[in-house]
Amino acid sequence: LETIGFGAFYSCCMDGSLDIPDSVKSIGDYAFAYNSFNRLYIDAAIEKIGDGAFEGCSKLKDIQLTERISEISERCFLNCKNLVNFVLPDNVEYIQKFAFGGTNIEKISDKANPFIEGNKAILISENSKLMFIENDAFETEVWSIETTTNKLSDILLPKKLRLREASYNFTLGKELTKITIMNEEETFLAFKDNMLYANDTQKARLI
Repeated sequence: LETIGFGAFYSCCMDGSLDIPDSVKSIGDYAFAYNSFNRLYIDAAIEKIGDGAFEGCSKLKDIQLTERISEISERCFLNCKNLVNFVLPDNVEYIQKFAFGGTNIEKISDKANPFIEGNKAILISENSKLMFIENDAFETEVWSIETTTNKLSDILLPKKLRLREASYNFTLGKELTKITIMNEEETFLAFKDNMLYANDTQKARLI
């Protein structure tokens, strides 16, 4: 088995632990959406996880992903309401829109710090290759200040992160109070006067 196709196990009342076989290389869109398992383990050869693959898995809270993954796809963990901690593989370069909308994630933090159960964080390392976080990555729908569901309050941005345009919705939420940039002297971003600047030419208002 190398591919798990589109909607293969959509809403199949799966519970307990889900371990993906070592032979699988790709998981299709919505393949495991709306199930009840609480643990997800993906290792081995998987390189692609489809859009909405685990959307609506409201009991999911323990996730381990292979380092081969380079992208957290659109709607991947949308409305996984029990998700409180997520270790981002270092090779992930993109987090797509709605990927973590409707979760309990409140922080992006350094995984080198002591792990505290229930700290409601995406944990990244100083070796993270994360470059882009799409608009609405932490929303359940297209962002507006009236409807935002973004719970981020304290975020740590890796030094490689860039803005492809003057975009701000991945961070703008009613709870945001703090932004820290890893290795600030090497970064492409600057934060000053409630503005996030990219490459000295573009800017996006955060608050």
